[in-house]
Amino acid sequence: MAAARTKPAPAAVRRSIAAIDRLVAERMRGRRLMLGMTQLNLARAVGVSYQQLNKYETGENRISVGKLHQIAQVLGVEMSYFFEPIEAERSPFSSTEQRLPRQAMSASCKLVTPNSRIVPGT
Repeated sequence: MAAARTKPAPAAVRRSIAAIDRLVAERMRGRRLMLGMTQLNLARAVGVSYQQLNKYETGENRISVGKLHQIAQVLGVEMSYFFEPIEAERSPFSSTEQRLPRQAMSASCKLVTPNSRIVPGT
């Protein structure tokens, strides 16, 4: 007996787009528009179809790291550009402090711990 085929989910039951996927899509589209580049030109530059690039920009399809790297190069930005708003929201540090090496940050954080007590005479 052949296995039963499952029907594709109706449009109303599409998977929700994760916040990070939406952010990357919005940043990519915004940068492309800032440069005055068409979807077709960007699609050709990174080796995908216009339709695929449109899906990237709407967040419908996720972008692989390799493809995101290509897109960043064509758009003239670092890959971190696509994630900047999230990093700024999550970090309590200024942009200068964010650039400090991790070792320096972790070493300075070890000096004070939330539960440490000052014991007189030590």
